[in-house]
Amino acid sequence: MEETSKSKSRWIEIKIYDDETYQKLLQARQSGSSESGLSPMKTISVSHYGVSGGPFIKMEHLATLGLIATFLYANSLRHKIVA
Repeated sequence: MEETSKSKSRWIEIKIYDDETYQKLLQARQSGSSESGLSPMKTISVSHYGVSGGPFIKMEHLATLGLIATFLYANSLRHKIVA
């Protein structure tokens, strides 16, 4: 298995093996020999865009800006009414 953070491209290959070939693959990995003779039954390529960092503007910042704008608007209207 390959970790997504170590992946150089955004395509990840998932290899599907039958039981006998998978056991041979595990034995080859444990002994350190070559895995080139073992071919998977099916290889699936999956596109992975990475982890989302969330929206550009967070909702709490937008709400704070809205409250400040509402306060300034109400304060300017109060000054007009009082004057």
